[in-house]
Amino acid sequence: GVPDATKTREMLVETRMIWNNEVFPETSGVPAYVAETIGVGEQTKDSLGNVLITIVDKRVEPAEKIVTDAQGNIFVSRDPLKKDVFLTLKLRVKEVESENNYNEYYLFDDVRVNINNSIPIHLENISIYPQVTKILEVR
Repeated sequence: GVPDATKTREMLVETRMIWNNEVFPETSGVPAYVAETIGVGEQTKDSLGNVLITIVDKRVEPAEKIVTDAQGNIFVSRDPLKKDVFLTLKLRVKEVESENNYNEYYLFDDVRVNINNSIPIHLENISIYPQVTKILEVR
């Protein structure tokens, strides 16, 4: 075959799980059972067994919820049922130099890793799509 000229890099990113609900758009958290299903150390591998995604850290908090009182004042409160889930992920990505002289990073050959993009993570019992909120490091 043709040799692959792209460089493989390790990338550390912070993500947040967003679960938009059209009926209740003021809360973006996920059900508690989703938060409980995800474990630190879990991995996603390619067909050759290479580790592409590792969950390095998980932080779970009661989800923020926007509420309005009888006078119309808006407050941020905590939802007792939904959870905000923040994951730190270690990704094995391919580095591609763009036409604009900056590097782009791709997971699974076609998923661009940048702020606000979702990362597809397929674990043993669940598939999740957290959004990248911060790129911490590229090595």
